Amino acid sequence: MLRHNLLLIYRSFKKYKSIFLINLIGFSTGLACALLIFLWVRDELNVDKFHEKDSRIYQVMMQFKFENGIGVGPETFSILAETVAAEIPEVEISVSEAINPDKSILLVNDQSIRSLGA
Repeated sequence: MLRHNLLLIYRSFKKYKSIFLINLIGFSTGLACALLIFLWVRDELNVDKFHEKDSRIYQVMMQFKFENGIGVGPETFSILAETVAAEIPEVEISVSEAINPDKSILLVNDQSIRSLGA
């Protein structure tokens, strides 16, 4: 029976080469995309799993406005980290990653606050 099935596959391949190649390319592309999505999700789910209180870790991200769109990054101002730790009682520790603290300005509504640096 296996020999019969292999013979049918071989005959079908010989008769419909273009359809076989289209199916093969589609299958391999879909398999590669599924593998990349799996690896990406697995990496995202493993962030901060080394910490014993990993369910209590949060990350504040900041939006950057550019002429052609909006970017998002993990950097925040040091003044934001200090304010969050001081004003929100649930926050035990806060850490800031300022890119260039001398030139950092935090805009809230119409007020601008210059960062003091790290």
